[in-house]
Amino acid sequence: MPDCGWTDCGDDGCNGSCGTCADWETCIYGWCLLTGEAGDCRDILLCAVACEFYQDCLADCYLQSSLNGQKAYDEMTDCSATVCEAYENQSAAHAPPPRLALTPAS
Repeated sequence: MPDCGWTDCGDDGCNGSCGTCADWETCIYGWCLLTGEAGDCRDILLCAVACEFYQDCLADCYLQSSLNGQKAYDEMTDCSATVCEAYENQSAAHAPPPRLALTPAS
């Protein structure tokens, strides 16, 4: 039985498709997201949620975004880590998003 769940695009599991993305978007883990120069922090987060924050998948989300999107994501995670560290006994559900330790491609 086809299973598209909450996905916008990609394989439905039965040799069919859940949909296609606009020309300016890329299907990443079932979501139509802006990538390259158009990608932003929001697209990184949507992609991260779609892949349930698995580190390898999250790295793909991050690397496919624009430099401005990566910078905004880095600033957001730095800010949330700083603010959240001020609260004791934080649960994993309220922990800041993971900070990626990636080096730019040369």
